[in-house]
Amino acid sequence: MPVYKGTNEVTSGNLYKGTTEIQDGYKATDSFYVNEVTLIISFVNNTNLSSSGSLTRTLVGVPGDSFSSQNLTVSASASQRLNSLSFSESGDTQAIATCSTSGVNQNGGQYSVNGTFPTVSQTITFTLTANVTNLSPLTRVFSGSSNSIGCCGSFSAGTFLAGASNDQDCQLNGFPSSGAASAAQAYVSQSMGRQPHSGSWGISDSPSFRTSVAGTSIICECNAGDNNYEGYANTTVTFGSAGQTASYSVSISKSSGYYIASSSGSSVYMEYI
Repeated sequence: MPVYKGTNEVTSGNLYKGTTEIQDGYKATDSFYVNEVTLIISFVNNTNLSSSGSLTRTLVGVPGDSFSSQNLTVSASASQRLNSLSFSESGDTQAIATCSTSGVNQNGGQYSVNGTFPTVSQTITFTLTANVTNLSPLTRVFSGSSNSIGCCGSFSAGTFLAGASNDQDCQLNGFPSSGAASAAQAYVSQSMGRQPHSGSWGISDSPSFRTSVAGTSIICECNAGDNNYEGYANTTVTFGSAGQTASYSVSISKSSGYYIASSSGSSVYMEYI
């Protein structure tokens, strides 16, 4: 509701008693005139991580009122591992703002600034820093043989099916030492999937896998005699045309300090007996 002196509307910052600016005006216990201030929150991103959201936030409000939480998310790339987040603060002459971090993990985290508006306009700067490890790349090379189906086909319920037997394996190369390969071995995972099909197939035997360290490499392979799928068709199962493939994949967790840089190799197919 506007306030008038005579027929002239009084706007914020223009109400004086003599030469003294009136900060607050009241009618009974209700405030009718309150000066607002401008608060600028400035983030300086020195983390070497990517960030989402504006680095400069301009807020306008009443002195003493709380302002909404100002959040900035930072993210590590595939070749980075975040260890910790930190920050320094400057310009907060009235000690009205606090910064904190949350959700910090190897992939990123969040900075949050909370507080109240100061009595006079000001700019507060938060310089953001982080402890980041740059990860070493690995090359993934597949080797081994594979079997393929000669044609498409449909199989009735009760038909015995088996996945192609193969000696497919994968080698992860690029560790700086045998010790580094051994330390990363626990973070390696691998899996084998069936060829694309329609219909229900009950698996009675699934492949199991093992890893071993050879020099500065990790060898990933199926256990001997256990490198195929076996099962029965619970309904009519239709496989796709020749050339569709099952999958054999190997990955290594970013938390180990390494990531897969490239891959190459042949595929594993499915057949029936």
